[in-house]
Amino acid sequence: MWTPPKNIFLPSRRFIEKPSMSLMGEDSLMLSAGGAAAAATVTFAASETQNATNPYTHNVDIGSVANRKIVVWCGTSGGSGATGATATVAGDAMTEVHALVGADFNEVLLFERDAVTATGLQDIVITWGSSTEVSAMSVWEVEGASTTEPTGDNLMSSSANPPSGTIDVPAGGVCISGCFYSNCNSATWAGLTERHDDDTGQHVGTGASDAFADAQSGMTITSTPDTSSQRTLVAAAWASA
Repeated sequence: MWTPPKNIFLPSRRFIEKPSMSLMGEDSLMLSAGGAAAAATVTFAASETQNATNPYTHNVDIGSVANRKIVVWCGTSGGSGATGATATVAGDAMTEVHALVGADFNEVLLFERDAVTATGLQDIVITWGSSTEVSAMSVWEVEGASTTEPTGDNLMSSSANPPSGTIDVPAGGVCISGCFYSNCNSATWAGLTERHDDDTGQHVGTGASDAFADAQSGMTITSTPDTSSQRTLVAAAWASA
């Protein structure tokens, strides 16, 4: 029988593990199986509320990933009317994803822009269509998500007391939600993990997000204020690319 010489290594068997799940960062989720593509991830970057003059320039850290989707939520109240808003990130126009107007002209919107390469401190400019007394804003980095805008059951909005509704999240997708309150000091979330809760003494801008390995059908999201107030909430879910 032939015996292999010393110092010559024979190939070993390679074991390929089943798909695994690992958390990355504070609210990111990644699926991997050998060389399989990762699911979408979402990372909360920053939030800010200003009592200033329209338009509002929020100079915040939008994160460090070189090429990703940026999602911005914004909210306002007390204007002469609710006539929409526009948003830019690092000088580039963003696309409106979802919007809702509630009581007391409380108005909230979600915006997105794909393939953003700017990192670090950047200007996010929110221009409201009517006069306002406050502007709340938050920003998320989303990697590995589809460039197709959410529609139908992948969107949710509510001005109920408390704001609540259901949304579908595709497997490997992410969900982001924001709520604006008047005459409130804080809020708590169910269904998504709270990422910020900014109080100006009268108004609160608050947001939540998560990534999901498994598909979520009719997932309930609720934001509950500490006191009775005017409130408006929107949410959107993105599929993985």
